[in-house]
Amino acid sequence: FLGAAIGAITFSGSVIAFGKLSGKYKFRLFQGAPVQFAGQH
Repeated sequence: FLGAAIGAITFSGSVIAFGKLSGKYKFRLFQGAPVQFAGQH
Protein backbone atom coordinates (compact mmCIF):
# COMPACT_ATOMS: atom_id res chain seq x y z
CA PHE A 1 0.00 0.00 0.00
CA LEU A 2 2.84 2.38 0.84
CA GLY A 3 4.42 1.89 -2.57
CA ALA A 4 1.11 2.60 -4.28
CA ALA A 5 0.63 5.77 -2.24
CA ILE A 6 4.13 7.00 -3.09
CA GLY A 7 3.53 6.19 -6.75
CA ALA A 8 0.26 8.13 -6.76
CA ILE A 9 1.91 11.16 -5.13
CA THR A 10 4.79 11.03 -7.61
CA PHE A 11 2.39 10.69 -10.54
CA SER A 12 0.21 13.60 -9.43
CA GLY A 13 3.32 15.71 -8.82
CA SER A 14 4.63 15.00 -12.31
CA VAL A 15 1.24 15.88 -13.82
CA ILE A 16 1.20 19.20 -11.93
CA ALA A 17 4.78 19.91 -13.02
CA PHE A 18 3.85 19.15 -16.64
CA GLY A 19 0.88 21.50 -16.38
CA LYS A 20 3.11 24.28 -15.09
CA LEU A 21 5.66 23.71 -17.86
CA SER A 22 2.96 23.68 -20.53
CA GLY A 23 1.92 27.14 -19.37
CA LYS A 24 -1.67 26.48 -18.30
CA TYR A 25 -1.11 27.20 -14.61
CA LYS A 26 1.44 29.91 -15.35
CA PHE A 27 -1.14 31.73 -17.48
CA ARG A 28 -3.64 31.70 -14.62
CA LEU A 29 -1.00 32.77 -12.13
CA PHE A 30 0.07 35.84 -14.11
CA GLN A 31 -3.53 36.82 -14.74
CA GLY A 32 -3.58 38.01 -11.12
CA ALA A 33 -5.47 35.05 -9.65
CA PRO A 34 -3.22 33.57 -6.91
CA VAL A 35 -6.41 32.23 -5.28
CA GLN A 36 -5.99 29.22 -7.59
CA PHE A 37 -2.85 28.38 -5.60
CA ALA A 38 -4.28 29.00 -2.14
CA GLY A 39 -3.14 25.58 -0.88
CA GLN A 40 0.38 25.74 -2.30
CA HIS A 41 1.95 28.71 -0.48
